[in-house]
Amino acid sequence: LCYSSTQSFRSSPFFLAIRSFLGDDNKQIAESAFDIHDAATTASRVGKVRQIIDKNNNELVSEYEVSVGLLPGLPVQVKGTVITSAEMSVIRPESWELEVKG
Repeated sequence: LCYSSTQSFRSSPFFLAIRSFLGDDNKQIAESAFDIHDAATTASRVGKVRQIIDKNNNELVSEYEVSVGLLPGLPVQVKGTVITSAEMSVIRPESWELEVKG
């Protein structure tokens, strides 16, 4: 069970890497880009979101199911799962360092 102040899929290592790359000074740019992405993909739906912590391998795996409409108004969709893996280092119980795997 996880508490997140944002949409669950935005807590994935992929989106965290984007925020980290842009830095704290550009946080609003990242949020605006995510909002633009949401608006551009209105024909898509995020399904189940899973974040798996593997303590034995120091890894966080984020998976979210997505259905993307090819064109708004047409009943044609592509379904799949977006998977992002990250190496995890526990700095403190409430602070983890993640490095997205290639």
